[in-house]
Amino acid sequence: MATRSCLCAFLLFLVFAFQSPIIRANIFPLPPRECRQLSFATLARFEFLSQLIQLRTEFLLRSSIGVGINDISPGLIQGGPAPIGAAIATLDNVTRGIIEQFGLNGVGHLRAIVDVTALNPPLPRPLIDVRAEAFANVLGLGGLVPPFNVYNNRLRFLLAANLLTNLLVQYEGAIAPAIIGNDEQRLLSGIERTNAAELGVIRAQLYASVNATVPPYTLTVRNLTDIIAETVNLRGRCDVKEEGLIVPLQLGAQNRTTVNVVPADVNSLAFTRIETEVLRIIFATANATITGGLLPSGLFGAAFRLILALRLG
Repeated sequence: MATRSCLCAFLLFLVFAFQSPIIRANIFPLPPRECRQLSFATLARFEFLSQLIQLRTEFLLRSSIGVGINDISPGLIQGGPAPIGAAIATLDNVTRGIIEQFGLNGVGHLRAIVDVTALNPPLPRPLIDVRAEAFANVLGLGGLVPPFNVYNNRLRFLLAANLLTNLLVQYEGAIAPAIIGNDEQRLLSGIERTNAAELGVIRAQLYASVNATVPPYTLTVRNLTDIIAETVNLRGRCDVKEEGLIVPLQLGAQNRTTVNVVPADVNSLAFTRIETEVLRIIFATANATITGGLLPSGLFGAAFRLILALRLG
């Protein structure tokens, strides 16, 4: 009798341990189709990531010191036209130094990707549009009068840098569990930790002026981060993952604070975003297959081609 009981228990264990995806889906409902993690090879994910890093790095370098990635590391990325609309931003010396370092960090990350993965230099370079108008559209501030310009005010610039950095960190967090290879895992972990620290610095700088009015508007930094968060979440189409610097008490850490310098979920865990979410936001179209915004011609590589082929808008 004891043997039969043990056998039954073992069989029951097998049923639950190796249950089919259909059974698991009934127990743990799948997210909506537009929010499901996609199956890409590790190399395809790094190829996608490298282009997001290029977007942010070109913006930071050209805004702070007026040079691009290939000026720092010749031949690292493909040649071609410089990013559209790049300009040196009006920043104080401290902020300029910080942004310059973050841009140089991005060059290092691209070089590390080339060193560790099978991606060879020059890396594919997407067409980048960092005009003030493009940023205003992506941030959901295109209707402001006078037009919102990220380049002629420190706080406005930091709002743009915050969004790009947050999207980068969220994407890195999303793909981390799927990366194959010890070296590749260490590479992504190192990049993600650096970018997360940079995000903390940017949001701390913004929070220091959270109640300051951003000229020439009557809106404060808090107001603008709320507007941006609402726009980004609507376009991302996969729940609330972008948050302002001040949140209601019931949404704050452990329901005890309204301060939200470090955005996170109810358990203070970082949010993640998959490829299609990131593209919907950067394109400013709410559709990962309709290009626009900061990457008007889309991206290169297997990941973006599959998104287009499967019409994963």
